[in-house]
Amino acid sequence: MEQETIAAAWKLAEDFKVGLYEHYKGGRYSALMLVAHHDTRMPMVLYVSHTYGSANVRPLMGWMG
Repeated sequence: MEQETIAAAWKLAEDFKVGLYEHYKGGRYSALMLVAHHDTRMPMVLYVSHTYGSANVRPLMGWMG
């Protein structure tokens, strides 16, 4: 992964807010924190689904995009 892409993703992290999010299809999620992927160092959102109760991670660029 290119360093420029990683740097751009972490720059996007400045706009990330912990809290409750609602998906356009209706799902509700609590975004808990940002974490870094252990291999790529890309920022990921750690979140919990209110529907299923499961904890998951998603790339920040997909979460904010």
